[in-house]
Amino acid sequence: MENRLLYPALTGLLGWLILILIFWPPSPLHLDYVRLILVAAPLAIVPLCLAAGARSINPWLTLALAFPFALGMLIPPGWFGTLLVLPWLAFSLWLTYQALKKSAFSLSLATIRSIAPPVFLCVAACWALADRAELNPMGFGPDITLLTAVHFHYAGFTLAWLVGRIRGPRWMQWGILGGVALVAVGITASQYDLPAWVEVASVSLLAVCALIFSTRIIRLGISEKRWLLVSGGLALGAGMLLALCYGWRYYFPIPALNIPVMYALHGSLNSLVFALPVVWSEAFFIRELPK
Repeated sequence: MENRLLYPALTGLLGWLILILIFWPPSPLHLDYVRLILVAAPLAIVPLCLAAGARSINPWLTLALAFPFALGMLIPPGWFGTLLVLPWLAFSLWLTYQALKKSAFSLSLATIRSIAPPVFLCVAACWALADRAELNPMGFGPDITLLTAVHFHYAGFTLAWLVGRIRGPRWMQWGILGGVALVAVGITASQYDLPAWVEVASVSLLAVCALIFSTRIIRLGISEKRWLLVSGGLALGAGMLLALCYGWRYYFPIPALNIPVMYALHGSLNSLVFALPVVWSEAFFIRELPK
């Protein structure tokens, strides 16, 4: 492992563990637990992804912006928390601008793979800012605003980055990259009392494609004897099965599968058991990326 990635990664992970000790909520069903899941991404995942993909991005700089963001998300909402989140939003906007500038606005899969992570990160930062500023975009409550920020950090940025690293069938890549955005569209449609099938179809697309991606991660982990990939792939599969069950709640409701249970189970599986170990395994594993 090269020191350029290892020491910042360990610093971010240690910082997150300290924040867990300070801000641990009374229950995983509490929204403060969701905030701890959220800040794991900028502290322990995003710096690794960015530095592994582009040597020009200093992981220490990313961390310097991530720590204020993490603190801003964990203290009570208000003007101070909003100010602490703003640098992370500015950074994500800069990343998005750089990616779009290099893309020449092509719609090829390779281009979409390169611009999707920073775009999703930017969307995530916007929703995090809305949460801290106590705004209610499109009439969503505080829980959905916060969960949207989590969705775009993990199902958005992190999953898109891993698709660019591990690849798979082209249709599956398109399904994941497009499905992340379509899930947000589907949830918005439900918010405005549009037909339930819009959300069901979007969730089903993302969940099925991510399930297939999970099998690819597991096979890759077994072939390379990288057990973090195997366990992470299993966690992704389990998390997406839960998402599929919840997405079909309009037709086949499961009373026990409510929003707090989903962010405690689905959120933990997709972030801490899937994203964190798989990103660490991939960032420190040197191999030629598939075409």
